[in-house]
Amino acid sequence: MRVLLIDAFPLVRAAITGLLEQEFEGASVQGIDNAAAAWAALAEQWPDVVLLDLRVQGGLELLQRIDLERLLVPGKRVLPAKCLISKERGHRRAGRSGN
Repeated sequence: MRVLLIDAFPLVRAAITGLLEQEFEGASVQGIDNAAAAWAALAEQWPDVVLLDLRVQGGLELLQRIDLERLLVPGKRVLPAKCLISKERGHRRAGRSGN
């Protein structure tokens, strides 16, 4: 499984990479810290999974480009997901988009 992980924080990328490689034998994770480099990586080779932090500068635009690419090339799928963190209460809620 090839994973493209886009997150601005090196510690977050390292933690997620370690988790994925531990849980999924043979997982190959490419960590990138910005939307421009992520788009270049996508142009080179489309991964099996893209994990994108929308708070990365240009993240929303990257998601829109990924979604457009999915429409233009059959077989590419996008699974929207969200993870909301409340700084005030320290609560976290994760789930599929729309939940």
